[in-house]
Amino acid sequence: MVTVNDERFFKMTCPIGHQTLTVIQEPKHEVLFELGMNALVDGYPREAVTSFASCLENFYEFCINQVSLYKGVDPASLESGWKYMAKQSERQLGAFVMLWMNYFGSAPTLLSDKSRSFRNKVVHQGYIPQLVETLSFGDDIVACVASNLQHMQRHLGDDLDSVFTAEFLARASSLNERVTTQSIPTTIGWAGLIQNQEVNLQARVDVIEKNKGIFQWPKF
Repeated sequence: MVTVNDERFFKMTCPIGHQTLTVIQEPKHEVLFELGMNALVDGYPREAVTSFASCLENFYEFCINQVSLYKGVDPASLESGWKYMAKQSERQLGAFVMLWMNYFGSAPTLLSDKSRSFRNKVVHQGYIPQLVETLSFGDDIVACVASNLQHMQRHLGDDLDSVFTAEFLARASSLNERVTTQSIPTTIGWAGLIQNQEVNLQARVDVIEKNKGIFQWPKF
């Protein structure tokens, strides 16, 4: 069993001593949403809300970085510019909106006012939400991510796959080691969302809970 880390790569040793370095292919926002789903299974709806909210903010960051690189922005310049907003979510949101309008010609889909108020109530006021409220918030996050991914698909076509692949390859190559790769099933996998596949969070909670009971291990 391994625990999730921010880089999404894991060093493991088999029973006879062979070591491997495995890189998870999924982008960080998908992993953050999955952490929220696991929090729901474990009975922590407040922690699920914070993971869902972090998922959306990281999705904005993913789009800013990867779309900019796809459009030819110099990586060093992008990294330098990102420093001005790295710790300020409102600046990141503004950058995301302007990037979207500049490259795709329209405003992106954003979180509803109701969900933003709910998130702030949970995160800043210590509100402990009920399961139904948490699932509703999660549904809004899914709808927001899916709508923007589908918009990207309409504009980028098959190049959308290159956008996601570039992020994964950059992480893998940064290790300067021989690595193996692994793909994990996630609730909001981008390939499913762009095809408008239905995402039923309650059903997904039931599946994760069942698998934990069968295998006696966390999802990751």
